[in-house]
Amino acid sequence: MQPYKVTTVQDFAKEITAEMDRPRYKYIPGQYADDMLSKGTIKVGSFSDYRNCEHAEIGDPNELKGISINVIDELSFANGSSFKNLTLVDDGEINDQLAYCVTRSPSKQCMREFNADVCIEISNIVEFAFHVSIALFMQNKNDSNHFQVQNCIYMEERKFLNCGLPFDCFTAVKEMRYSHQHETRAIFKNRSVSPIQLSPEILDVPGIIPLLKVINL
Repeated sequence: MQPYKVTTVQDFAKEITAEMDRPRYKYIPGQYADDMLSKGTIKVGSFSDYRNCEHAEIGDPNELKGISINVIDELSFANGSSFKNLTLVDDGEINDQLAYCVTRSPSKQCMREFNADVCIEISNIVEFAFHVSIALFMQNKNDSNHFQVQNCIYMEERKFLNCGLPFDCFTAVKEMRYSHQHETRAIFKNRSVSPIQLSPEILDVPGIIPLLKVINL
């Protein structure tokens, strides 16, 4: 896989939402498979938890971090003042979010690297995320059914340069060393506007059960 290069907002949006009508796949340890298939039991992770995880495939200390740089030829204000050759830099990290991570392209080797031995197909990831979002809302864990489903893009540097993308788009950006995962993630907005750390949530979501089946790799 070649590193992704952001060119336009439209190009980025097309890439992160591609093929949402196709199944996605979740690797899980076998002891959790029965509960997921019979009760819809899942673990929804948090990006802060992923940042602190030492597992080579799951952990990523740079989750939600990046830098967005936009150079503007001229910026004018209503009072008549203006600035030329202005460089706008947004550098930092996004507030913590809950996320459920799956893959677009399952492989036996990758499943083993996740210390898993069962691969579950999710026939409709958007419908899946909707049911999870409602379950989180019922437990006061997220804002209504506010969720988004994104394919990850993989870049050499976590940097947007002159592409007009907002900083919060870094939820979809991963470094190239993770590109073999072909990740898609469902992201659930938390209720707090302050930078708090969230804990993973264990949920029973019966609505997802018809969307699931075990596949052999």
